[in-house]
Amino acid sequence: MGPETLAKVARKRRRRFPSGSEALAKYARRPPFNSFAPASLEAYGAYGFKDVTGGVELRCDPADEAETYVTLHGSMPQYWPEVKRVSCPIAILAGSRNPNSEREIIAGILEETAAQLSTAVFARLQGLYHMGPLEDPGRVAILAHHKCFVGRAAKEAAISRL
Repeated sequence: MGPETLAKVARKRRRRFPSGSEALAKYARRPPFNSFAPASLEAYGAYGFKDVTGGVELRCDPADEAETYVTLHGSMPQYWPEVKRVSCPIAILAGSRNPNSEREIIAGILEETAAQLSTAVFARLQGLYHMGPLEDPGRVAILAHHKCFVGRAAKEAAISRL
């Protein structure tokens, strides 16, 4: 599944629902939402939709989401000069439970991004989808902290002894 296919799926996404509870019930039945931590799913329902006449709608227009897949995939290289200026520790994390082709597209973009940053580390989140921070917020926070600070300090200490 390439960026165009992901965009096509996003464009078909239903935007409006008669109620917030109906919208949330639909999303809660399918991946990756069905693996969200309860508080994350509740927050998604509260902040991912807005009230409109006759119900609720997604705050992120499916057409805008689709455009991100197409544009971002092909345009990242033009941002590398700016991205390379980032100097703080960064953990770039990718899920491992996405459908194979989608996982490889997303992971490839993230790995490429990490490779461009001297302060970045890349890791896959075993057992989580690409929305891992919403599935297991505590585990992701600990992993990000470890990858950015604990792991980096150990690596730098080892390098300094060479």
